[in-house]
Amino acid sequence: MFVFALISAAMLSCDDIVTYNDGYDNGLSSNGAPKITKVSKIDSRDSEITGGNLAQMVIIQGENLSDVKSIKFNDVEVNLKDAYVKAKEIVVPVPRVIPSAINDKLVVTTVRGEASIDFKVSIPPVTVTGLYNEFVAAGDTLEIMGSNFDLYMVDKQNGKVTLGGAPVEITEATETLIKVKIPANAAPDSKVSITSPKVTTPLELLWRHSGLVMLNFNNLGDNGIWSGSEYVTDGSKTGDPKPLIAQTKFSRIAFKRDAWSWNNVFGGGLNINDADIIAHPENYLFKFEINTKSAKPLSIGNIIFRLNGGWLAWNPAVGISFNTYNEWKTVTFNLKDISNPLSNGWNSFEIIYQPTASLDCDFSFANLRIVHK
Repeated sequence: MFVFALISAAMLSCDDIVTYNDGYDNGLSSNGAPKITKVSKIDSRDSEITGGNLAQMVIIQGENLSDVKSIKFNDVEVNLKDAYVKAKEIVVPVPRVIPSAINDKLVVTTVRGEASIDFKVSIPPVTVTGLYNEFVAAGDTLEIMGSNFDLYMVDKQNGKVTLGGAPVEITEATETLIKVKIPANAAPDSKVSITSPKVTTPLELLWRHSGLVMLNFNNLGDNGIWSGSEYVTDGSKTGDPKPLIAQTKFSRIAFKRDAWSWNNVFGGGLNINDADIIAHPENYLFKFEINTKSAKPLSIGNIIFRLNGGWLAWNPAVGISFNTYNEWKTVTFNLKDISNPLSNGWNSFEIIYQPTASLDCDFSFANLRIVHK
């Protein structure tokens, strides 16, 4: 009985010290119709924005925003699992989906009502930036680079790609890349055309766009070569990469050089007799393919192109080493960026490699050409 009395006393004592805060607010409860006061950036709660981009995180601010039934940007509904909801704010991503109907509205619906605010979502275009290797061999895989392919249904199920008018199979598709198989009988300068249910105007570019050959590796006499012939190979030497095109030669630059050394890896020139190229170089591109060893990426230095006295210093390693992992990759520049005004007839052409620190390099280049944009 004594023990029971002690326990009872302790319980009564505990009850005496318990206090309640009837005004406590956990920030989750709403008691009326929702109201949106503004939308702000995720990293600036005090900001106010009237529009945003797909996949952008935003904060919807207001009153009575909890107990959400749906959140819509235009007619696209947010997956509520992606939303962090409180009574006075909702942190949520703009869905990465193209709306079917655009009303430039953000609508929040709760169990107690609906609120809306003007909010314009920017819809990015689908773009094609080029082919990873424009001269990939027939029978191999062609990689088409771009952006927002998935948004526009350019995928294995819905996308359509033709080469020279003939359908080719999409073997892989992501947001930024489409892979297709090149038929064995495909002809050079064939047009690649891309469509989908959401891409009705075809995206087009050329496979093996030959243009004007700038450097004839098979007959260097055409280029009046005075430097660089020792680097030309046919793919048969130890360590050579596979030639870009069967029986076509290329230059392989494999040496150790000191910082700021000036290395003429090609010196010579070429004849340009195309009146339009000479008069309108801004309408043309300078292209070539490059191949680096996996273990020896280009981490420093400049490859300098000089056409008729013009000058372009290309540093492939911008923030990260440039590595094609033993594959050929197409590189593109505006022709005007590498040249002075062009001459009708002979134009000098040089390629210099200048490392900015001591370097043991191993890279190859081939198929230098001028093509129309």
